[in-house]
Amino acid sequence: MPDYGIQEVSDHALSFLLAHYRKLFSLDHNMRKGSWGYKSVVPIKRLSECTLGVIGFGRIAQLFVTKAKAFQFKEILVHDPYVPEAIIVQYGAKPTDLDNITINSDYISLHAPLNDETMHMIDENRFSKMKPKAFIINVGRGSLIDEKALIKALDLGWIAGAGLDVFEDEPLAINSPLLKIRNVILSPHSAWYSEQALSDLQVMAAEEVVRVLSGEKPRSAVNLNMIS
Repeated sequence: MPDYGIQEVSDHALSFLLAHYRKLFSLDHNMRKGSWGYKSVVPIKRLSECTLGVIGFGRIAQLFVTKAKAFQFKEILVHDPYVPEAIIVQYGAKPTDLDNITINSDYISLHAPLNDETMHMIDENRFSKMKPKAFIINVGRGSLIDEKALIKALDLGWIAGAGLDVFEDEPLAINSPLLKIRNVILSPHSAWYSEQALSDLQVMAAEEVVRVLSGEKPRSAVNLNMIS
C-alpha cells in the first residue's frame, strides 16, 4: 500500500523541522525550570534565510516540499537521480547532487527508499561536511543514516540536531545513546499514523485481495513481472 499515509508522513517531517526551528522543546524544558524569555534559545534564523535539502522525491517528498514552500525557504534543493529534473522544477525546487545538499542545507529531510545504493548514504564523511547548524530529518528508512556516525556527529557538534522516526534496529534499544541526546527529537516509527490512514490501509489491503481473487491485477504490485 504505497500511498495510504503520505499526508501523515509529510506532516510528520515538517513537524520535526518546525519543532527544531522554533526550539520548542528547549523553550518548554526551560520554562518548566522557571526560565522566562527567549534568551535561552538564541539564535533563531528565519526560514526565509535557510536552505532546505530533500533527498528522494517520491510521493511523500513531493507533498513535503509543497507544504514546506509555505514557509518561504531561501532555496529548496532536491536530489533524486530517478526523477526527471523537470518534475522537481515543477515543485519549485532546484535539482542538485548529494554533495550540494550536504554542504549547503540548513535542514535535510530523507525520503529515499532503502537499497544497496542508499544504505548509509548519510555517513561520517557526509556529517563532517554539514553546517554546524544543520538539522537532519529521517522519516524514510533507518539505515539511510549510519546511526553510529550520527551519534558521533551530534556528540562533536558537527550538526545541530536530528528528527528521527525510523532507526537501524527497531524498536530502538532502551540503552541507545540517542535517547540521552537532548537535541534529537524521536518518534517510534509512527509518522504514518492517523485514524484515517489506518482505515485506508486496512480497506485498501482488503480491496487488493478482492482484486486478485477476482482475477484482476492488483493496483500496487510489488513486482509487475510476476503478474501475467
